[in-house]
Amino acid sequence: MKRKTQVEFSKKTVREAFCRLVKKYDFEKITISQVAAEAGISRATFYRHFDTLGSIVKYTVDSISQEGVDRLSALESPTLEDLIRWRLEVARDLRYLTDFEEHPAIKGILETVLPEKLQNFSHILDFQTPYKFIFNQAGFQAVISQWAKNGYVETVDEMSAIIMDLLGSYQTKDT
Repeated sequence: MKRKTQVEFSKKTVREAFCRLVKKYDFEKITISQVAAEAGISRATFYRHFDTLGSIVKYTVDSISQEGVDRLSALESPTLEDLIRWRLEVARDLRYLTDFEEHPAIKGILETVLPEKLQNFSHILDFQTPYKFIFNQAGFQAVISQWAKNGYVETVDEMSAIIMDLLGSYQTKDT
């Protein structure tokens, strides 16, 4: 395995271990030793990649956002619906992420990171009105959280249509 690939694999392993622990324990009670043990690595290896638990949260947001930017950048003309579909697929495929994002202590960290990450998608999203910005930052997450609570019964296509309909309602109110 090439060094860069090894580093990314180790970071992803730590990220997944951390997210499993967040589902089981309060964020404040999770230790670096627990994360390292859950990931099957030493504390020294943990510290090679991260300096705090907060840095894992930031890495999680960064890596998932970068995957989205890469995926959408590969499209000829990405649309808001493409972004919505990608985010719904992330929620469905990485189910721990919804629990992770809902944790009160993690929410505080995300509030400092997410606005910057949303700007990565500014060529697709329309942030001209405060209502659209808030919906993209918070309302969309509320819809995904409800979808998770309902057991992901609807398909990605159905959820995408629901959200596009909601956005259509916002566009009507904003104009």
